[in-house]
Amino acid sequence: MKRLSFLIVVMLIALTASAQYKKVNFAVNRSSGLVSNIRVKGDPYRMNWVQEYRDTLDPMSRAYLWGQAVNMQKHDPQNPVKISNTARRWTTSEDMGEVFTFKNESKVPYDMSNMRIAVPFNCNPDVGSSKHHRCDITVSLNDGNKTYVKAVRQSGKAPHIALIVEKGTIGRYEMLEVEKPNSENNGRYVLTFYPESYILKPGKSYTLQWTIFVYNDEEEFNKELKNHGWKAKK
Repeated sequence: MKRLSFLIVVMLIALTASAQYKKVNFAVNRSSGLVSNIRVKGDPYRMNWVQEYRDTLDPMSRAYLWGQAVNMQKHDPQNPVKISNTARRWTTSEDMGEVFTFKNESKVPYDMSNMRIAVPFNCNPDVGSSKHHRCDITVSLNDGNKTYVKAVRQSGKAPHIALIVEKGTIGRYEMLEVEKPNSENNGRYVLTFYPESYILKPGKSYTLQWTIFVYNDEEEFNKELKNHGWKAKK
């Protein structure tokens, strides 16, 4: 009887530990309207997987906030371009979803590959913070039918998170080194996405959507990828 009780307790502890590392939560900065933190419910280290910028009104900082979209196309006064961007975010019982809808409100076609979207995972070599609060990332650009980003806490301790693109296509990505004068955090590295080369006609829209999920080990990561429709190249 004692052995049975012990096994039940062990199973309950295991189930609780597994369950607490499933839910993604996020918060939006009031001044910028962009994502300021992404955390995993139950994470003992309460890591913020998003780079934090204190001065969100600074133009340089705002350009690299999570979800900030910037038109990188050279300005043509004869053919001005106006692309609006509407963002929507939500959480399910486990995952976080984020969708961007770009609409061409100008009179000329626009190539979506000129749009840069910042996705600043907290992966900087900041000596002032613990490895429990930073991550390393691997970007798999269309390795299969979808692009994904695998983020691993630098200490190796679970939970970890990953991002997988559900709608739209990422054409390329860059890791930008951002230096801000008079800052203690010079040398920040920011992941940025550029959509595929898609000609967006006047009045038309383009959607880019991704999901962020939690995983605890390699086996769970691969399982979650497949659950979100990822298929490896043959």
